[in-house]
Amino acid sequence: MTTTSPPSKPKRSYNGMTAEERQTQRRERFIEAGLEVFGRKGFAAATVRDLCKEAGFTDRYYYALFSDIENLFAATFESVTTELVAALVESFQDPEEGLRLVASKALQAFYRFLKTDERRARILLVEAQIFYYSGRLHSTIKDDPYMGLLIPLLQSRYPGLAQSQLDTGYTLKTVLGMVISSAAIWYLDGMHKSVEEAVENQLFVWDGLDAWLSKVSQTSTQQAITTVDRKTC
Repeated sequence: MTTTSPPSKPKRSYNGMTAEERQTQRRERFIEAGLEVFGRKGFAAATVRDLCKEAGFTDRYYYALFSDIENLFAATFESVTTELVAALVESFQDPEEGLRLVASKALQAFYRFLKTDERRARILLVEAQIFYYSGRLHSTIKDDPYMGLLIPLLQSRYPGLAQSQLDTGYTLKTVLGMVISSAAIWYLDGMHKSVEEAVENQLFVWDGLDAWLSKVSQTSTQQAITTVDRKTC
């Protein structure tokens, strides 16, 4: 004898939206509010009341989604970073382009992304860095999205790096730190330099990185060939 399970009750909707959809919408509204409040006032001056007023919800809805104000800042930072990475992806599409050209295209996309909306610049270049170097939200403010673009780039252009002793990740984080610091100076100076000028003033670092990685890659490859030759003798 078989039994038939009773049909599941349809999810209740309000204004054509399920509870999950409404919650997602509220979260997006709070993140938009975070961009406005953190991007205009900074984290230190922001309050939950400010964020709720900007989002158009009471604090009851806020605390149903975020444990505290740092939690919303982390979500806002992640949202802005995701948008930035999407803007950078196109710069990494041509496998034949040299490092200097890829860096130039990516940096121009980066600076234009910041200049289009200064709130993004403040969150990425100032507020997030305060968090990072203070140790707060250290596990949230990460370089992983950028590393996902840069490591494959280096692996394809400098194949000998895989056999070398170079810590490629640490090297890239050092260069990314320079990029962020330089962009922060540009932002705090009022963005007076053009995007092209700001980028041109950074390319010498990428030229040096290209020359160094080429040497490391060639040396490592030659050493690997020599080792194989000795084993076959």
